[in-house]
Amino acid sequence: MVLNSSLVQLVTRPTRFRAGQIPFLLDLILVSDEDLISDINFLPPFGKSDHLTLESKIQFTVSKKTNIDRRSIEYIDYESVSQCLSDVKWENELGDLDVDSMWVRLLEVVGHAVSTNTSRKEIVHNVCKPWIDFGLVKRIRQKKTLWQRFLRSGLDCDYRIHRSYSNVLDQEISKAKRQYESKIGLSSDRKKFFKYVRSSLNSKVSTPLVRDASGSMCGSLRETSEVLADVFSASFSDEPDGPIPDINSPYTGQSLCEVKFDRETVQRQLEGLSTSSAPGPDGLTAQLLRSCAASLSGTLTLIFAESFRSGTLPSSWLKASITPVFKKGDKFSPQNY
Repeated sequence: MVLNSSLVQLVTRPTRFRAGQIPFLLDLILVSDEDLISDINFLPPFGKSDHLTLESKIQFTVSKKTNIDRRSIEYIDYESVSQCLSDVKWENELGDLDVDSMWVRLLEVVGHAVSTNTSRKEIVHNVCKPWIDFGLVKRIRQKKTLWQRFLRSGLDCDYRIHRSYSNVLDQEISKAKRQYESKIGLSSDRKKFFKYVRSSLNSKVSTPLVRDASGSMCGSLRETSEVLADVFSASFSDEPDGPIPDINSPYTGQSLCEVKFDRETVQRQLEGLSTSSAPGPDGLTAQLLRSCAASLSGTLTLIFAESFRSGTLPSSWLKASITPVFKKGDKFSPQNY
């Protein structure tokens, strides 16, 4: 029955002890997600009981968000953005700047072109049931209106009208849900699928406040990020400053003295970017780079060439957005991310 219900039993030691009898495991902890429970302790029985006392910690995150999400959706006219970038005299804009300043200036120009060709629309979104659109919301309100009419009149005819309307509405909502799930299942964007799956889980996917090195709980998300950063950085070697040590290997007689960056190759690489990848801290999305490949390829070619010539990289290229991913075990332990 436990296996058929997709439940996991976490108690692994006998819990009932009686003189002259073999100890038995009679007390169970059944969960649908084994990571909900941690630190199971076996304590002495209460009073005259022959069963041990089980103590454990339940780990879950309480969401304070409401079901209704009001947000602003941005619509970017990439064709107009590309046209604006094509009209820029990049040789004058970049001039004799160093690589870091060239990249900063590029972000400024691109950001201005995007902001001037972006329209915004306020939408109301049902987080728990995203298949319920504005049309269904109006139908649901009408259903409530019919119910209030019946409460005022008490007539059987008003009740039958409400029940008939409610049955049709239930069928429409079920149909909308099936269409929504089918659309996600057939979509090539895997992020939409996993986002919908996570929203259906009883154990929400999130990063709670973790324990620091002293065992105390962090007081803020910033403290949590610092603790996780220390744990992640411990996985990498701390290389010393100074010149790179000599490599004791046979010399082939060939060296890489120059790399040529041509505009056609850069444009081809930009047009092949996956639009599902997330942007870095600079906010430059793959969709923008791909849509404006023709107008940005020449500028990026100049930056790549100058970067190789000077042996330096823009400082923002050395930064990344890190998202901790929970593995298993104690959710409050930073080592489990």
